[in-house]
Amino acid sequence: MANAKLYGSGTAVLEIDTNKIRCGDIVGINGFPPKTKKGELSIVPQESQHDNHFRGRVKVQFPPASGFASTKTNEFLSQLCPNHNVECPAPRTIARLLDKLVAEFVEEYCINPISICDHPQIMSPFAICHRSVPGLTERFELFVMKKEICNAYTELNDPVVQRERFEQQANDKATGHDEV
Repeated sequence: MANAKLYGSGTAVLEIDTNKIRCGDIVGINGFPPKTKKGELSIVPQESQHDNHFRGRVKVQFPPASGFASTKTNEFLSQLCPNHNVECPAPRTIARLLDKLVAEFVEEYCINPISICDHPQIMSPFAICHRSVPGLTERFELFVMKKEICNAYTELNDPVVQRERFEQQANDKATGHDEV
């Protein structure tokens, strides 16, 4: 994320001037509406944690993010998909299962601008680990009208961890995961 060093984290970027701007407000690109030129608008989106959408729509207790890389989580997600008529062809990796569930239960409901934050680490191999929640990352995606228009994260720069994650992606690709 380009501004991560400047502000400390992706979360901090969303907190700039919160004493003046509320989530959901339409503000000018150069400041508040009196300072903008015609047609220059930006939107401060609502913010939501990645798993909040699942809890409300799927009505099941998800495993903790710190344990997402387990066989137990894979089995849980593998059962959850057919129970909710979500198709996920092989290979049924955790990242792929989560992606299919997100498409069905999160993206479909993102009409107004919303920033989905704190993605599971298993879905964000090049994002730095969350500073306070194990298993999550400092990543957000901005959605408007069911479309992802921004994907940003604080970049991982630990070469040892990068290598581990590259190797995991290579293993996933070797099993047929075409979205790696």
